[in-house]
Amino acid sequence: MLSCFHPLTGRLLVALVLGLLLVLVFLGVRGGKRRVGLAPWRFLARELSVGLGIFAMIFGLTVWLGSYSRSPLSFARQPALRGFVVHKGRGPSVRVEAGDGFSISHSSLAFITPLIEPGAASCLWQSQSGAAVDVPDICDIAYAPPSADYDVLRLRVMSGCGLPDSFGNLRIAILP
Repeated sequence: MLSCFHPLTGRLLVALVLGLLLVLVFLGVRGGKRRVGLAPWRFLARELSVGLGIFAMIFGLTVWLGSYSRSPLSFARQPALRGFVVHKGRGPSVRVEAGDGFSISHSSLAFITPLIEPGAASCLWQSQSGAAVDVPDICDIAYAPPSADYDVLRLRVMSGCGLPDSFGNLRIAILP
């Protein structure tokens, strides 16, 4: 559930709850004297209802604006697929944007991880040239190139947060 919210939203909600607790404690202290027992929680009903009403409005507004599926803000309109991380052999991992490409030897493997935000998603991979993809319906794959000069991997990302499906592809040059 929290994975479908902007990362700042969780921090804001924690700060709001802590702020509410502090307000309740300070409203229980009157005139510099701390009341004993349950007295700190006894204060005017009007102060309580106004404070809780304001808290509820700010809390609801934070949840609404921070939600990826319901927010009118621009971050919620971005596609879930942000690019790919490709790891080949012993070399370092390389970030590849959707639509870009990389080269690979015909006898090696590449491990491809899509960069997906936010939260949980399911993926569907397809190879234009019939390459071996270990499990085509999970997001992280091991790619074995086909007997061809090039390949295009297509990916469909179905977000678990109610965002529209994202599509991306990788162009792969296969070296001898």
